[in-house]
Amino acid sequence: MSDTATNRNTAAMTAAEFRIAREHLGVTGDWIAWRLDVTGRTVRRWEQGSARIPAGAAQEVRELIDHQDAFVAALIERCRIDGPDEDGTAWAATYPDDESLAEEHPEVEYPASWHRAAMGRVAASVGWLRLRYLDEDVQR
Repeated sequence: MSDTATNRNTAAMTAAEFRIAREHLGVTGDWIAWRLDVTGRTVRRWEQGSARIPAGAAQEVRELIDHQDAFVAALIERCRIDGPDEDGTAWAATYPDDESLAEEHPEVEYPASWHRAAMGRVAASVGWLRLRYLDEDVQR
């Protein structure tokens, strides 16, 4: 591991970094509070800079980012291997709400908003990938 990666993993997280990370993940303050086993009020205080973010919470948020980054990278690679359809596009599904994600993938511990954020990153990177909700009928 490089010194830069080591410093990133052990450095304190600022209020701005915490909020940007949460927004990047596409999750609500309440979800991240649940995940970190703290109250929503604690998360609000962290994001406002009125309370220090514990090293363990910062590390877990960084691990969530790393997991999402790996998920996105794997899907980008899969898209590049599969390529677009004859019309120059391809479709991928995401979920409008947590219930539909849980119904399709009960093993997934993240909310649908996390999946939508990740899929948005994939589509932005690939260019020709179009997104739809799982049950959405789209015009081709």
